[in-house]
Amino acid sequence: MTRGAAVFVLVAALLGGLTGGLVGAAVVANLVPLPSSATTSGLFADDIAAAAAAVSPAVVTVVVSRQGVDAWGSGLVVDKEKGTIVTNSHVVEIAGATPAAGDLTILLADGRTLGATILGSDAKTDVAVLRASGPLPAQAELASAQATVGSRVIAIGTPGTQLATQALANTVTVGIVSGTGRRVPRADDRNVVLSDLIQTDASIGDGMSGGPLVLVSSKQVIGVSTSFIRGQMDLGFAVSAATVKRVLAEILAKGTP
Repeated sequence: MTRGAAVFVLVAALLGGLTGGLVGAAVVANLVPLPSSATTSGLFADDIAAAAAAVSPAVVTVVVSRQGVDAWGSGLVVDKEKGTIVTNSHVVEIAGATPAAGDLTILLADGRTLGATILGSDAKTDVAVLRASGPLPAQAELASAQATVGSRVIAIGTPGTQLATQALANTVTVGIVSGTGRRVPRADDRNVVLSDLIQTDASIGDGMSGGPLVLVSSKQVIGVSTSFIRGQMDLGFAVSAATVKRVLAEILAKGTP
């Protein structure tokens, strides 16, 4: 299992533990089923394709190589001129250590490769900010409005368990916003409970952590994927755009949130 794969194999603990029991009850009580009439044909398919085309060029694969260990996840360009990228803290940390200069590589959607450095990382929100070594081809917009339960969304990222799966970069999955304001423990640190998460039934696979959750109607990014739970139902979670914007601003201002 890689560090870039934010997998919660924690269903029993989530539904049975003190924190997890509360979270699990809220999750089950607030799931919103996908209407049977909402298919990916016709206008829906056109909307989804337009949202994917708008955001995919700004999605990158983040590769971390440190002391012979490789990890990877996804990231989102938020300022192409300055090379600013947001991703998850757990994507860029290996065994709790921050990668040194030269350990980070950014694989762009157009196939190019750039080096990168970490500007700051906040474990409490699972948000990290990177600076690519050169200009980037595109950027995406973080939404200002809150996500609405039932809204159609797509998740974009690089799934898989081997670096060879770069061939699967910018995979798009479809779902809805199933809930907002969720509290879920970090996959790699049960002592840290992430808050203000967006819940979705869009598939968030291994390696898609750090990639965007996009509101189809506006083509804006409403969250950054952070984790998922595999069980009777797949539950995905994303750090809200509001949280990402706050941490991003604080890191850019002073280097730490």
